[in-house]
Amino acid sequence: MRVDLYKLVHKAQRYHLFNLSIKIGKINFNDPLQYAMLKTELNGMIDHLKKHMEHEETFIHPYYQNFEDKLELLNYQHEKLEPLLYKLEHSLSEEPETLYPLFNQFIAAYLEHIDEEERLQKEILWENFSDEELAKVMIKFTQSLSKEQLAEGMEFTLPSLSVNEVIHTINHSKHQIPENHWLKIYIVLAQCFSKQDMDSIHKHCFL
Repeated sequence: MRVDLYKLVHKAQRYHLFNLSIKIGKINFNDPLQYAMLKTELNGMIDHLKKHMEHEETFIHPYYQNFEDKLELLNYQHEKLEPLLYKLEHSLSEEPETLYPLFNQFIAAYLEHIDEEERLQKEILWENFSDEELAKVMIKFTQSLSKEQLAEGMEFTLPSLSVNEVIHTINHSKHQIPENHWLKIYIVLAQCFSKQDMDSIHKHCFL
């Protein structure tokens, strides 16, 4: 199994984007509480995506320096996505009735982009770099984050994963996240997994 720079984060992004699309489709924008909750969640997702693209440009794109056409493609796609995010922010604040179609247009564009990233990983990164070299990307990225940011990343990612992926990720990351953050992460997991799954997670990670 090769070092995969995109698998978990893209899986989490798909999970949250699809769930947000459903919520936007059902929301009553005349309900102040529903609107406020959606605004918080959507702004959080937009902020995540902006930072994610910055992280890719900082830590992954340097590996494409010798493949200029591929690097230009990835950078061009990021440039095209940024105005779509600003449209979502404007729609949420000023024209909420346009948010649902705009959000799904963004999802369509974003899915195409991350599919391209995953294809280029197989075509370029896996063919030209060792697992040790690619692992350095994850090490440098992790080192750039505070412990609080690492914990927030776990809260974002774990709900989208399989039980086995959750167990592996937690056990791999235990030493990086302060103990006081694990209770909140555990509560987030309990909202997303069955009792049987939580029993397995608890047994393998928290005993």
